[in-house]
Amino acid sequence: LEFRRVLFRSLVDVPERWLILAFGIFVLYNGVYGLRPGRVPRRFAGAWVVPLGIATGAAGAMFGAGGPIIVVYLASRIHDKEEMRATIMATIFFNGGGRLVAFWIAGLFAQPGLLFLALWLMPSLLIGLWIGLPPAARTTSASPALLFMASMASHAAL
Repeated sequence: LEFRRVLFRSLVDVPERWLILAFGIFVLYNGVYGLRPGRVPRRFAGAWVVPLGIATGAAGAMFGAGGPIIVVYLASRIHDKEEMRATIMATIFFNGGGRLVAFWIAGLFAQPGLLFLALWLMPSLLIGLWIGLPPAARTTSASPALLFMASMASHAAL
């Protein structure tokens, strides 16, 4: 218990810019690593789900973006593009839905019209899926991964 208290207390005391820099380096490294030709795909053991789940939650809480961590893990475990796409879509959907519920319970939607706006924007997810699924179905297994890794690298570089 004391170790966790010290660890979490030290995270609170770290200047924000160092945390953002560390997360950016992680995302940039994984993006560049994923784009390397002839790379050997990493294979994380199933036991990594707990520490990476905690890291994903922490990154989501600190930066609002834990996705790169979970995608790196999933990419090492799931090699079928349909399974990967479905898993990522479900993860994003439940993560976003969970945040909406948590924010609502915490009273963060107290501003007039904010909850309505959040619910009104939810169909954009379905529209995006409807538009994006047909082209994605025509791609090879490597194309989405390369696109994601290039996106990660370019965003981290910014």
